[in-house]
Amino acid sequence: MVLPPSYFLNWTLNRADVLVSFFTKVADQAPLPIVIYNFPAVTQNADTPQDTVVQLAAHPNIVGIKCTDGNVGKAAYVCERVDSKTFTLMSGSADSFLPFLTVGAQGCVPGLGNVTPRAVLRLYELYTNNRADQWEELQRLQAAIVGPDHALFRWNGISTVKSTMQNVLGYGGVPRAPLLSTPKDIQEKVLQAMEPLFVIERELAAKASKN
Repeated sequence: MVLPPSYFLNWTLNRADVLVSFFTKVADQAPLPIVIYNFPAVTQNADTPQDTVVQLAAHPNIVGIKCTDGNVGKAAYVCERVDSKTFTLMSGSADSFLPFLTVGAQGCVPGLGNVTPRAVLRLYELYTNNRADQWEELQRLQAAIVGPDHALFRWNGISTVKSTMQNVLGYGGVPRAPLLSTPKDIQEKVLQAMEPLFVIERELAAKASKN
């Protein structure tokens, strides 16, 4: 995954020519296919425009985009104009997974999946089953994911993902410098906020073990 350049922001923010040149040069030289990583929150709000994404999707070594921008309308625009066989659009967050799927996204790269993978997978399965009698379950699961996903990422950032993995799974460790580990009081609040989803995760694990 490749983020857009953001150091010289005044010369790169929403500049199609700069972004096309940058991603094209990387893709031309990369030994592996690349995925555009659109995450304005970590690139000083540099946001790759939708028409630029469509243009870059034609490059044979640019195979997809991870949309951690929450912009469902933008995702729909891109999905309508690219070949889904050669370019994959993915939601970057579990809290908007279902809305992205409904406009053509093919998957998700969710941090939440590190902690509750079965719940995220179940949402995808329910959507791809395309059964009317499962729509209410699908909606309820997406709604149940939103609060825990926000607690995991927005209260103390990536440090909390590591801490929660350590608490729940027994691995995860500490974040890399300069980030600090999540304070105990915040971690306890995060675990409490995530408990409803942990219940769903445990239920899904129990069902899987019986099959």
